[in-house]
Amino acid sequence: VSGLFSKYSSFSNSNDLSDAKKRTSLEGKTFFERIVLGGTFNVVSTSPVSIDFAPQVGYRFNSLFTVGVGMNYRATFGDSINYSWHVSSRNIAVKSFASYEFINSWFFYGESQFSSLGKTEGRKNEWNANYFIGLGKKFLVHPKLHMTLTALYNLNSETQNQLYPQRFQIRVGFQTSDLAFRKKQVNYDPNR
Repeated sequence: VSGLFSKYSSFSNSNDLSDAKKRTSLEGKTFFERIVLGGTFNVVSTSPVSIDFAPQVGYRFNSLFTVGVGMNYRATFGDSINYSWHVSSRNIAVKSFASYEFINSWFFYGESQFSSLGKTEGRKNEWNANYFIGLGKKFLVHPKLHMTLTALYNLNSETQNQLYPQRFQIRVGFQTSDLAFRKKQVNYDPNR
């Protein structure tokens, strides 16, 4: 019986599981209860300080799998980034992502990001694609809010990537929990 309760949240007959409800199911949840709002930031450079901010919105297909879209904005506080080649001090990008939680708030993460490098001398507006894969962990900081820590690897094969000079990145972020948009339960007493 304990094995059934670990897999199903409700069932009427242990011999016939056709009407059983899986623990990962969001059946009966409204559209807004499935929405995940969040965002991340990471430090691209410290000399000068260059930080990426990335707000995002996702949709939960079940309690483990989320897909969504977002954007990325880079803010640089200083004159130039000190690398042996030019690294873009600006980055405005659109992205799509997928996340799958596999055990104890650990999740797999994948992202595709398309950035506009802007017009440069003698060249038209260029677009750059970066693809990230990695692992992350969610930490509950409030019943309605998680902090996320994600370690990512950039699959872009450029040796001198103008947007992300380091292949490995650590991102810190926040996202809403399952309880953030849950409707309040109203208990109705017919004897009142």
